[in-house]
Amino acid sequence: MQIEAPFELVLFGGMGDLALRKLIPALFLLHRDGRLPEGMIYATTRQEMARDDFTTRIESSVRAQVAADYMDQQLLETFIERVECFTLDVNNLEAYSLLANTLSADDVNRLFYMATGSDLYSSICKGLNEAGLIRERSKIVLEKPIGHNLETAQAINEDVAEFFAEHQIYR
Repeated sequence: MQIEAPFELVLFGGMGDLALRKLIPALFLLHRDGRLPEGMIYATTRQEMARDDFTTRIESSVRAQVAADYMDQQLLETFIERVECFTLDVNNLEAYSLLANTLSADDVNRLFYMATGSDLYSSICKGLNEAGLIRERSKIVLEKPIGHNLETAQAINEDVAEFFAEHQIYR
């Protein structure tokens, strides 16, 4: 998937295991190689986190997962400047309005990455829709497994399809 600027990434579950072990380090490597478009990354968390604590966790994550010969301190610092922490209770619809106020008002290339349990996908999509955040250029990445069995997977996919067109969904 080629993403052109302007670009925003909203990473739900931004301080979870998947994000810290895989996604954040991979995004850093894209940034380091000049392949991450200009724009911001918003890592959502359930609990409020001080900026210093947040940046320490991001830096620790990258250092733990990226080989030392691939590290560049200056590039790590510029990457961390692009990552913001956003406290969000995914079940609180009002919280999505706050997210909408934080994100660009323009119809930018916006990617919603679901690094959460699939049981939250439906409520997150509903919140994004209620806040007017799903637009033509929006995309959503659903991390697998989706559901616990065929029935729950189909239900989740149907719920997501209420808000996103098939060409906007990446599984």
